[in-house]
Amino acid sequence: MHRSAPDGAGSVRYTAGVSVGTLLSLLPEAETGPAGRALRSVPSGIGVSLDMRVDADGRPTLIGLRAAVPGGRFSGSMAFRSYR
Repeated sequence: MHRSAPDGAGSVRYTAGVSVGTLLSLLPEAETGPAGRALRSVPSGIGVSLDMRVDADGRPTLIGLRAAVPGGRFSGSMAFRSYR
């Protein structure tokens, strides 16, 4: 995992590479949404790139995921706009 230095606004970027199997072991067992279903269809040994950005308060603002599999690519992201 790599952590960038905070930018002028205090935001930090984290990047990491893991296998799909490792990533799935970190997700709740009950995750049955589109992202969970898509990840479970990828062989567990495939490498995944993760990109997470957090604001100055340590709250996620963007989480991205990319993987290349034989015959295709998978990418997805979630953006968090506001916290109440």
